[in-house]
Amino acid sequence: MDKKYSVAVIGCGRAGFSYDLDPKRREVFSHIGAYKNSKKVSKIHAVDTSLEQLSLVKKSHPKIECFKSIDSMFEKNKIDILSICSPPSDRVDIVKKAAHNNVKAIFCEKPLSSDIIEAKSIVRVCSENNIVLAVNHFRRWDNFHIKIAELVRKGYIGNIQNIVVKYNKGILNTGSHIFDFIRMISGDIKHVRCIGNPTQDQKDPSLNIVGKTCNGEDFFLIGSDYNRFRIFEVEILGEKGRISTDNGYKIIIETVSDSKYNSEFQVLTPEDINIGQGRIGHYEAALENIIGALEKNRKILCDGDTALSSLLAAHTCLISHATGKQIELSELELV
Repeated sequence: MDKKYSVAVIGCGRAGFSYDLDPKRREVFSHIGAYKNSKKVSKIHAVDTSLEQLSLVKKSHPKIECFKSIDSMFEKNKIDILSICSPPSDRVDIVKKAAHNNVKAIFCEKPLSSDIIEAKSIVRVCSENNIVLAVNHFRRWDNFHIKIAELVRKGYIGNIQNIVVKYNKGILNTGSHIFDFIRMISGDIKHVRCIGNPTQDQKDPSLNIVGKTCNGEDFFLIGSDYNRFRIFEVEILGEKGRISTDNGYKIIIETVSDSKYNSEFQVLTPEDINIGQGRIGHYEAALENIIGALEKNRKILCDGDTALSSLLAAHTCLISHATGKQIELSELELV
């Protein structure tokens, strides 16, 4: 008989629960939604300090048991898998309580923490207590982005000339996603330098960044004002073509061909290649990966160390912004 798991979601805001209330989102887009869809889950618990948010959870899912505090939940229940979707500034204590109550796996929203030292502490606590830790940089579990990374690694567009990302909503919040995706397609980050003026939040500004990977490939991050519109565009320019994505939903793949308009140049021409749509099934795939790690010792596709590397790159951008200098990631040490 298949083992079933008791799960809990800490923080029932957007990623925890309420994304699934959006009628335009047709796929599962929350932790609670993923657990509800899984035949491996026996019982779901929800924790939030907001009674209003808990009432929305209860209205949508009457069988979910709701609590205002993590302590009251642990007093009455054994939890196997814990999702942490609360703000990234208060997660260390949650992880320590999870360890004290023998939680087997943690599925944590990104960024792992707003503080790099606290993020390191989270990884250490999980390691010392044999807790499987997965961090929701969703592209690691999204077939669309996995296929893009495979195309690049197999040389479909040739050697990378540069990567350009247009983004907003913060170098920590969105930037951790950016660096994780760059690492998927091009390897570790070597150095970064902040240029120009930042936009928006002083604590998490959208910075303009010039950087290089350890493979010698240049990348450019161009920040903008989130209050105007949402943008997350990635352009990977190779020697033989280009791959462009729009917020992870659509893709344009171009390869080199003769120009229609003159005999002198070769140009980039769109290819008729369909790799599907992005952002479909990644929550379910992440949960399957976590259960596979518990039952069959499978590798977590985005574990604590992987998430730390991306978070370190984002924090290094803030250091460059503060100092006006180019910063080598190898020169930074995590306590």
